[in-house]
Amino acid sequence: MAQSKSEVNSLSDNINDSHMSSTEGSEALGNRIRTLEEKASSSRVQSISTNPLVLLIMGFLLSGIVGGLLTHYHSIRQQELARVRSFSDELNKLRVQKIGEVWETVDKTEADVDVILDKVNKAPGPGTNNANTGEDVDNIIRLLREQNVVINKNRFWLGEPVYSRIKEYLDINGRYALDKLIGHSGIDLTETLKKREQAKQDIIQIRNMFLKGEPISTTHEL
Repeated sequence: MAQSKSEVNSLSDNINDSHMSSTEGSEALGNRIRTLEEKASSSRVQSISTNPLVLLIMGFLLSGIVGGLLTHYHSIRQQELARVRSFSDELNKLRVQKIGEVWETVDKTEADVDVILDKVNKAPGPGTNNANTGEDVDNIIRLLREQNVVINKNRFWLGEPVYSRIKEYLDINGRYALDKLIGHSGIDLTETLKKREQAKQDIIQIRNMFLKGEPISTTHEL
């Protein structure tokens, strides 16, 4: 009996040793398998990343995406520029129309005033009791007021420098006309005529620039 019990214990120990060996072997095998899988996975990634065909496809896809974004941005930018150009063109058309109205008014007023002054030159000189003097003065004042309304209305479109030059000429021209009509006998208008001619040359220069399509400053002195 004692021998049988010893044999049983020995068999049990062998079984336990065998089980432990089997467990350790399984763990080692699992570790080995995981190592091989990691190496295989790394090898596949490296193989894909260095494959010329894969690189070509990826480059094509990236180029398509980036190119599409750039095209979209360029299209939006072009639309914005087109809107700005359209607004600028319409603004310039309107400005040409408004400035043209100013020149027409200046020319018409100047011609009407000259007609009155020519008539006065054929009549008795300034300071006499010409029956038509009062009417002529009223007509000139009316013309000057109507002219100033048009000039002031279009001040924005003229710009301050151009507006100032035109206004200077109109003021001198009006002063000359009134002095011619109601000035005292023997009044010397030589200096006024010189200023009037110089101011007229200035606005003629501005008009020529305008008609030639040359840029006319609206913010700086001419």
